[in-house]
Amino acid sequence: FEPLHSELDDIRYGFNTAIAEETKSQKMKTELISNGSHDLKTPLTSLISYIDLMKQEPDEAKRQEYLAVLERNSMRLKHLIEDLFEVSKATSGAVTMNRGPVDIVSLMKQVRLELEDKIGRSQVEFRWNMPDDKAVLILDSEKTYRVFENLLVNIVKYALPGTRAYVEITDDGET
Repeated sequence: FEPLHSELDDIRYGFNTAIAEETKSQKMKTELISNGSHDLKTPLTSLISYIDLMKQEPDEAKRQEYLAVLERNSMRLKHLIEDLFEVSKATSGAVTMNRGPVDIVSLMKQVRLELEDKIGRSQVEFRWNMPDDKAVLILDSEKTYRVFENLLVNIVKYALPGTRAYVEITDDGET
């Protein structure tokens, strides 16, 4: 049985590694569900509260304010659900990529414009360095937009006040 000893050790090591990976995967899924549930509850609770307030509010101006809050929170909830769906698809390997030519300079400028208010309110000094010309890559434009958006939103949310964020796009002709 001595010749099999080494092979049995290899099998045991592989088995233990597989168990550890599966345990880690299950723990990450549990954390995702827990965090996702919490993130979904916040705007949902706000929606319910503002609907109750609207039912009781006679002042039309206040009702319009409440309606604006409801719209913002419902869009936030929609985005969170979409994010959760994307994570689910990614972990199952069911992500489809719709690749085509994408000008990442224009795309970043578009994301920057969409987030202009948040960036302006943040205490982060953004340093932008992008070419005047196009920088075209073959990418999925929707997913690339989401990546850029998530990066900038995370900078605004988590960067220390008074710090700088450098966003640079360079085109060397190949990458």
